[in-house]
Amino acid sequence: MKKVLRSLALGVFVVGLLVPELVSAQFKRPQECCKIRHEITVKTSDVGKLTLKSGEVVGAPAAQNPVCDIQPDEGKNKFATRDWGVFCLLNTLYTVTVRFFYGAIAGSTIVILLGAYTILLAAGEPERMKRGRTMVIYA
Repeated sequence: MKKVLRSLALGVFVVGLLVPELVSAQFKRPQECCKIRHEITVKTSDVGKLTLKSGEVVGAPAAQNPVCDIQPDEGKNKFATRDWGVFCLLNTLYTVTVRFFYGAIAGSTIVILLGAYTILLAAGEPERMKRGRTMVIYA
């Protein structure tokens, strides 16, 4: 009975999250542009080599009648190219990679501190000293 209730509650929760999104998707088209957060250079098929800096917006050309409500940062430009998706994909991958790296650094720091704390409080016990040393080495 508990499994059925859990499954039912999870199903209601998931449906409650998805239905509003599905309904709103019927009325507006997705954004066909993105704001760049890192400097990216790509050789495009229609413009040639294009370098975008942080805060600039890239999107589909006007001939494709794109939907883009995103405004560039002050003093920055808005670019149009057929290869705008490449810029957005690279921007996303770069952002995810940087955030993962920062998380890994933070995690390693915490494990090193825990290992040092374990060594400090080992009070001469060889097993705890070995455990603390292993934590520091593998961090």
